[in-house]
Amino acid sequence: MTIQAIDGVLQQLQMTSLQASNRSSEASNQIDFGATMKAALDKISETQTTARAQARDFELGKPGSRLMM
Repeated sequence: MTIQAIDGVLQQLQMTSLQASNRSSEASNQIDFGATMKAALDKISETQTTARAQARDFELGKPGSRLMM
C-alpha cells in the first residue's frame, strides 16, 4: 500500500468517526468573531442606555424609579 493510499484510508476513517459522533467539520463549527463582538457591544450599549434612563428618572424624582445595584 502506498503512502497516498494510507492517507486516503486515514481520511475516510476520520470522516466516518466524525459522522458517527454526529459532529460536523471544524469549518462549519467556527464562531464568527465579528458577529460575537458586535452582539456583545450591542448588549453593552443597551445596558448603558437603560442605566442612563434609570438615573435620569431617579434624578427627576419620577414616581416608581429607583437605582438598582
